[in-house]
Amino acid sequence: MYLFNTITSYSSIAFSNTGKLYLLSAAYNKPATYEKRIIMKLVVVILNKTECLDNLLETLKSNNLHGATILDSKGMIQELFDNSNDYRIIGSLRSLFTPEHSENKTLLMVANDDEVEMISRVVNEATGGLDKPDTGILFTVPIDHLEGMSH
Repeated sequence: MYLFNTITSYSSIAFSNTGKLYLLSAAYNKPATYEKRIIMKLVVVILNKTECLDNLLETLKSNNLHGATILDSKGMIQELFDNSNDYRIIGSLRSLFTPEHSENKTLLMVANDDEVEMISRVVNEATGGLDKPDTGILFTVPIDHLEGMSH
């Protein structure tokens, strides 16, 4: 969705990429000029199925989606299992029922709002589907301020 804010304080509208125009507030018969702002998102992928990482990165690249930052990460439960005698017994039982991942990878990507659906499709394709147990999660966070990147 593109957001158009007036430079004057007389009106404010939002124009979606589907062509719908939303009037947020207005004073009639007042001149207005508009500034186009692209809505940006931080796409966060926490990948438990780390064996899919290389394929995921290649698939993102082949779809012209660049600029991911990759971090080593570990979930809270895994950290508790590793550092507490109380949780080690439960942790050993857990490995009988679900695959154990000692670490995961977190991907951070800054993307235009209209790229999020493609990123989600690519991530699901490369991992076999985030709906499968112990694969990972994907979510977005709105970006209010961004410096140092031309997009």
